[in-house]
Amino acid sequence: MKKTEFSVLMSLYKKENPEFLKEAMESVVNQTLKPSEVVLVIEGKLPDELEKMVKQLKKKYNIIKTFEIEDGKGLGASLNYGLTKCKYNYVMRADTDDICVNNRFEKEMDFMLKNSTVDVLGTSIYEFKENIDEENIRIKNMPTGDEIYKYAQKRNPLNHMTVCMKKDSVLKVGNYNSQKMLEDYELWIRMINNKMKLENINIPLVYARIGNGFEKRRGNKIQIALWKKIQKYMYENNMINRSRYCLNIINMYAMVYTPNFARKFAYKYILRNN
Repeated sequence: MKKTEFSVLMSLYKKENPEFLKEAMESVVNQTLKPSEVVLVIEGKLPDELEKMVKQLKKKYNIIKTFEIEDGKGLGASLNYGLTKCKYNYVMRADTDDICVNNRFEKEMDFMLKNSTVDVLGTSIYEFKENIDEENIRIKNMPTGDEIYKYAQKRNPLNHMTVCMKKDSVLKVGNYNSQKMLEDYELWIRMINNKMKLENINIPLVYARIGNGFEKRRGNKIQIALWKKIQKYMYENNMINRSRYCLNIINMYAMVYTPNFARKFAYKYILRNN
């Protein structure tokens, strides 16, 4: 495939593990298709060890560009700011504790160039806790084609850390909002409502780290108010009917108030493939 320039957008928070950041960044820069730049938005002042790791990585890889925002702004604000700093229209998202498969960017860019009407592309993921060689890795597959829009009526249709998006399309709908924990889902809903095209390829191209309280965070009560806001937007824009609206709210309450051990069981045996 021909060389197409693209950015990688990442956000770094002070609680990140320096070694996780190193693994994540090396998986980003050592791809079969190299990124043109890596935009790393740093939220607040970093602890010494993490700041030292950032400096080492910048010295080793000159494509890394860092930008700082105030502490407490959250991921949505970091990505909102970072996207405006991305030089290229194609933007790959990556998290600072996940590991990209070494041909992730090549696979996604090839798809985007062959399917020019797609505004955002996601992929499946491998979920792991300690290391990517463990036997109990789970696969999270996602819907494709028109099923994405049906799926989006009740759940997030894209794995955020896997997406390749067109910067101009995201900016056209207002960029990321500061919708903590649901900033990506809220963005996809606005894009769908604005007739933009989302797609998935069911190939796992990212190892997503879930060994840091993943299931417990799904029980955070803050999500209820944010979830209601998204449901209200979909209902008012005729994306869902009243029955779907009520059922979604009930499901959110059930997820939040379900004991953590039950959520773990659901994710392991019902919502994922091993």
